[in-house]
Amino acid sequence: MLSHHKDTRSHTDLEKSLSFLEGDNVRQQVQRLRKNARDRPSFPIIIKRRELSLDEHRRVIWLRFGSLESAEVTWHRSCDVFKMTGVLPCTQRKIIKRWLANNMKVVSFKSLRGKQRMLTEAQRNYIASPQMLLEMRHLSLA
Repeated sequence: MLSHHKDTRSHTDLEKSLSFLEGDNVRQQVQRLRKNARDRPSFPIIIKRRELSLDEHRRVIWLRFGSLESAEVTWHRSCDVFKMTGVLPCTQRKIIKRWLANNMKVVSFKSLRGKQRMLTEAQRNYIASPQMLLEMRHLSLA
């Protein structure tokens, strides 16, 4: 019976300590937060990563400088080029940096990745062997 009395007592103490939440000031703050949340713009759609062709690289450089042979005069700003092409400014900087590093020649980014190596037939057979699959069955796909 005493334990029951202590439980109700702690409950009332908790109610008293949380009574400040019922004030008008807190309600106004919550309403203000909700109103600000409605006013915020929604997040833009994330564009999936894609590989740009060499023509798109040339177009970015040409729109930025007005020439493929010189980087002396800036023709358009990076934000304007982004509006025209959809290529992000950070990607534009990488394209221009690579262009300048290669003596103002547009170079494909694919060649910089290196040769992709495939598994040999023996390696594929080893991985797909019943013994190896049984040994690895406790591992997750992640």
